[in-house]
Amino acid sequence: AGTYPNNVVANNYYFWDGSKWLSMPLKSFVEEAVKPSIFYIEGTGTQTFTQTEMNYTTANSSNNKVVTFSGTPTINVGNIITKNTDNSFTINVTGLYDFSAYVNYNPMNITLDTNVANGNQRAFLNVKIQQSTNNGATWTDTEALSRIGWGKGVAGNLKTANIIAFPIQLNKGDRFRLVIANPFVSSAGNDHGHDGQPYIGTQPNSPISKSIRVQLLDFNL
Repeated sequence: AGTYPNNVVANNYYFWDGSKWLSMPLKSFVEEAVKPSIFYIEGTGTQTFTQTEMNYTTANSSNNKVVTFSGTPTINVGNIITKNTDNSFTINVTGLYDFSAYVNYNPMNITLDTNVANGNQRAFLNVKIQQSTNNGATWTDTEALSRIGWGKGVAGNLKTANIIAFPIQLNKGDRFRLVIANPFVSSAGNDHGHDGQPYIGTQPNSPISKSIRVQLLDFNL
């Protein structure tokens, strides 16, 4: 409708070049380009660990435990990520990605040990995004990580350990996974599983036990 230079057609995109309206690509193409590319997966089940799995006795030991997701992604706009059977995820588009994640974890360190000067009933937990560039053969920590602590007397409570939005540059074919780990050598003051199996789980006001959200910020890199 309209006459030059204002002749346009409904349901299409145009831009003004200073003297006339110029047609842009098809509406569907523009919408696809501006639509946020987001991946999201969550879990509502309980994932348990043994006392041995979550504790270690030497400072150089690695006790990273992979957070598992039994379901399929709730959101995967643009198919930017593929979920693998080993609970890792493969990047399908090279770009800069924004990561956030959380787990609700209970270290199950409840009983007060009066023989320990400061008592036990304490715990610490790292939650991390790890990256692999060789199809999962080896893994390295990224800078997307955080640490949470339980003070004396509350290490038998479920608590949220989260990673707040952090950007990571990844290439097509790279993998990532969410892991948790006890950051310190085990002791009476940092004993996961002292009073039962530590676990990732839910509670009435927190029905999601774990989740990962990833957004592709820029693929023109």
